[in-house]
Amino acid sequence: MTINAPQAAARIREALEAGPTGLAWIVTSAADIFPEGGNYLIASCGGKSGLYRNYAANSRYIAACSPDALRAILDRMDELAKDAATLREALTEARKVVATLAGAGQLNPYGVLGQYSKDAFLTLRTIDAALTPKD
Repeated sequence: MTINAPQAAARIREALEAGPTGLAWIVTSAADIFPEGGNYLIASCGGKSGLYRNYAANSRYIAACSPDALRAILDRMDELAKDAATLREALTEARKVVATLAGAGQLNPYGVLGQYSKDAFLTLRTIDAALTPKD
């Protein structure tokens, strides 16, 4: 089953809006998860009959996914999405400039303004490939 990232993020945001205990979460040696500095139980990977299978890994995982950690990750995702949108806009503008230069005869298949130095050698194909979004 493939997880849909936007839907998963929406479910996490919804769960965070419900107001779970904030702060960082820590794991005790008994596989219990507490908020850092708190004295109440968030979750436990141990039961009446003892510790559950993979209790240590599960406890660390649950503690690492505290609400504050997830909020920080979602905030970073939002920042990256804004950056990606800005870059897409810049690429669109760069394509327009390339098309204008090509149409004005200032950009030819051999390079920019006929310059053949190693640094200035750009072909239309190279520029187009660089500006084409990668999915």
